[in-house]
Amino acid sequence: MSDEYPWRTGRSCVYRLHYHLVFVPKYRRDV
Repeated sequence: MSDEYPWRTGRSCVYRLHYHLVFVPKYRRDV
């Protein structure tokens, strides 16, 4: 289980970064 924890946290961090890089600029463009 200790092996899965860092993987899930890392994936969540990458997902958040990707979300900000893709979603935020598109949202600001629409506005």
